[in-house]
Amino acid sequence: MAKYNAALGLSIGTRKVGSALMTNNHLDCARVWVFPGRWSEPKLQKMMRRLDRKMKKYHITSIAIKVPSPTHHTSGLRQLIAAIKVYCAQNSVYLHICTIHELKPSVSKGRSNKKMLIQQLAAKYPRLYLKAQKELMNRNAHHIKMFEAVAAAELLQKILTKNT
Repeated sequence: MAKYNAALGLSIGTRKVGSALMTNNHLDCARVWVFPGRWSEPKLQKMMRRLDRKMKKYHITSIAIKVPSPTHHTSGLRQLIAAIKVYCAQNSVYLHICTIHELKPSVSKGRSNKKMLIQQLAAKYPRLYLKAQKELMNRNAHHIKMFEAVAAAELLQKILTKNT
């Protein structure tokens, strides 16, 4: 039987969440989930329901979440991180938490920035090319969370492969 190795990468925020699903080092889907409005308990529940549906639909057993540096954590973001940790513990899901500093070296060698991260991922995954071009031309980043999620999923795949 072939080994099934699904990894979900998330780049979280209180308004946008980047999501990327990788299976056996193949990018299956990548998108941005948008949750408009002020932070609230119903918003947190909505975010967790979306995550739960994705987890069950694709039988995901491992998640990597890219979080901002601790100095940029709002109370809403701390609540979201805590809820994801509880969800993973209750559902026996492997969780890896990382920052952009851990993602950049895993994607490109040497010095890098978010622009280079986007370019490297678009070169590696052709389905991201058009979104990368649009993102690089935008003044206001919209898809950056998606690219960070792809990098997180890729990092998680490397960790899972190394541990098996």
